[in-house]
Amino acid sequence: MDNPFKDLEPQDSLPKQVKKQTLGNIYTARLVSDMLDLFLSKGSAIAADLVERAVPQKPDETQSLPSGDSPELPWNQPASEQS
Repeated sequence: MDNPFKDLEPQDSLPKQVKKQTLGNIYTARLVSDMLDLFLSKGSAIAADLVERAVPQKPDETQSLPSGDSPELPWNQPASEQS
């Protein structure tokens, strides 16, 4: 008895156009995936980091400023100068 699955095997290879179109679709899907990863997960992390750096942080009491310098931060200014 012959193997019925041998009849299902293709005898010819795929046309080059089909292979090119399939690889193009795969590359497009990968590009979309990379763009989503960049703008959604990494982009939000970058935005959060920028916001964190933009907001001045009050220095710890244990940190000392070199040679009596006082940075120009809102909590270091007298109340009359603050607006």
